[in-house]
Amino acid sequence: GDIGGRYSFSLTTFDPSGRLSQVSHATRASTLGPPIIALTHPKYNAVLLCSPHAVPSPLVRDDGTCRFVSITPSISMCHSGIGADGRVIIDAALKCAIEHSYTY
Repeated sequence: GDIGGRYSFSLTTFDPSGRLSQVSHATRASTLGPPIIALTHPKYNAVLLCSPHAVPSPLVRDDGTCRFVSITPSISMCHSGIGADGRVIIDAALKCAIEHSYTY
């Protein structure tokens, strides 16, 4: 909302141009990571995930976050972009998988 000529920076508040600025920030951040490619092989019923492991600049320090994670024996995931965002998504996926295994 508008507060004294300014708008608030809540995640769910639109800016004066009608956009959620958090969405544009997240979209921009997702371009910072390396590309991830998924290749399927119908004969072996398999999926191969691959990504280059290169730091984009000598000024960027690799934070050691693994881009590929096994969630369950049949589910793997990968992420690109900011490592901290990927860790949050991975933690959520692991929690969902554990809750599902307890329920079923």
